[in-house]
Amino acid sequence: MKKHSIEAQRLLDELDAELAANGAAAGRSLGWSASERQIISMAADAIDRGVELAAAYAEAVDVKDKIKVSREIRLQEMATTRLLSKVSTAVPAPESLRSIKARNAVNKRWHPDAG
Repeated sequence: MKKHSIEAQRLLDELDAELAANGAAAGRSLGWSASERQIISMAADAIDRGVELAAAYAEAVDVKDKIKVSREIRLQEMATTRLLSKVSTAVPAPESLRSIKARNAVNKRWHPDAG
């Protein structure tokens, strides 16, 4: 497992804590799906790159270099925001009665011997 920056690790810890708190409030144990884990990992990597860019900005002397790095920082922040908007720590909504009935009807049609 890759070692992340302090900022990225803080985000990972906060997301895990938020998921655990929401699960505890609902009386359920929640976990990340494989796709959510991948998105969270990509977001942490993006935050790591943002930290590196911030250090490069601090070291830049020339105004042109600062402008180039600041543009990259903004793009990195937008990418991180876009990735994190795809992850939800909320408890999934319960299945509607209509969905349950539809699933039962399909199962009866395609698996009539199942019961």
